[in-house]
Amino acid sequence: MNAWCTAFGVSLVQVKTAENSNEIKAIPQILDLLSLKGAIVTADAMGCQKHIAEEVREKEDDYLLAVKSSHPTLYNDIKDRLDSVTAKERPNQALKTVSTREKGHGREETRTTWVLPAPKNLHGYAEWRGRKSTVMVEGLRKIDGKTATHHRFYISSLSSSNAQRFHDAVRHYWGVENGLHWVLDMAFREDECRIRMGHAVENMARLRQMALNLLKREKSTRLGIKNKRLRAGWDDSYLRLLLGLQRVEVMAEGANGAT
Repeated sequence: MNAWCTAFGVSLVQVKTAENSNEIKAIPQILDLLSLKGAIVTADAMGCQKHIAEEVREKEDDYLLAVKSSHPTLYNDIKDRLDSVTAKERPNQALKTVSTREKGHGREETRTTWVLPAPKNLHGYAEWRGRKSTVMVEGLRKIDGKTATHHRFYISSLSSSNAQRFHDAVRHYWGVENGLHWVLDMAFREDECRIRMGHAVENMARLRQMALNLLKREKSTRLGIKNKRLRAGWDDSYLRLLLGLQRVEVMAEGANGAT
């Protein structure tokens, strides 16, 4: 399991989930290793746990946690409240909203984020430390003339005053899938790896991430990650460029010439 920094596009830390365990136990381990005062910690429904929200606030971070039917009472309370407010012709003035539209690859998608202060009479309000907002994200997707709509719900310790901040945070959350997991599978064939012994799994995962960071940093060619890997295997000078060794060699030559 990885903690992904969307601002820099890198994995900050990884933790191997124990056998017969899951993310619920791994997330606190990751949080213990990080010092991210003022950051926004996002997690899917598996990470929507009271003790995780507590630990995030203890570290002076903010949380944005997805709520699904695994928390049925909380989910239904949030859904019913936001549905009732957004359906009114004159919405509550406290409701904040922002919307974006994107086109590409034969589809058109509109995303709208709705944010409300979390009322204190909402189910379990006091049990979620620092809880301030309830959030709904509506996605409207059109492909080949067909329209599909989906809704996602969240709770957060952030103030409800800035809907754009929630909109961006929810969108960036998927960066770990698109920018890390998908690339590692497609370009490095990580899912096909059969290494199993000892700490080799974690060690190889970290080496792949280091290689990915180097490949993403190199901007002199417009090749994709997979083809950059191939070129590095064929071209020693390109490999040295990736590793930052060319600059060292130039500096060394200059020093020798001066002497």
